[in-house]
Amino acid sequence: MAITDDLQLVFTQYCNTYKEIFQDFKPWIGTKRTINEANQVHHFLEAYKAIFPGIITWMELPIHDRKEPDCKENVTDSISKSKAYTARIDGFILSQVQKRIIFIEAKRFSRENKVESLKEDAIRIKRILDKIFNEDEGKLKSLDLDQYEVATLFLADAWDKKPEIVNHLDKHLKELEVEGLTRIDKSEPCSIGEGYHLMYRLMEYSPKPCKK
Repeated sequence: MAITDDLQLVFTQYCNTYKEIFQDFKPWIGTKRTINEANQVHHFLEAYKAIFPGIITWMELPIHDRKEPDCKENVTDSISKSKAYTARIDGFILSQVQKRIIFIEAKRFSRENKVESLKEDAIRIKRILDKIFNEDEGKLKSLDLDQYEVATLFLADAWDKKPEIVNHLDKHLKELEVEGLTRIDKSEPCSIGEGYHLMYRLMEYSPKPCKK
């Protein structure tokens, strides 16, 4: 099956998990109804494993990145002035059967600047993947990424009490598009109940740069 079909199956399972939980359990305090985004990653990984057993999943995957300098005089200076650090990817899926790798980032769309924050995550993942293919010869954690389909999944949630977000979900999700990450899904947000909505955007990293 294509990754788009697989992810739609998983997303349905993921949404059903939340619906079942909300029947008996309200994991928030008072009217604020805050749910940490780590739950999005956890439940999505569990839903994926339920449908496609035998995969490897990880949360908070450490990976090398460079923080870009504020001012770029030229490419050489940019690289020399950039600061290396350890980034953390919210979630990670490795399927040897499907020959597929999925990086996951999640956000609560609690206010509009969170949409921009998730786009910054998209830019960061694109930068990290560029580094892996251009500088590390496509190697990540002993894996040769040239042997895998590589995609990035962006998860988000929103509440009805934020109409400026809920009423413009298509617009906000479109803002996640980054050059070099190609949108390949046709997903629609799902309503869980209690005025809560889950959504995702699936993007493929392509084309992969040729190895040096």
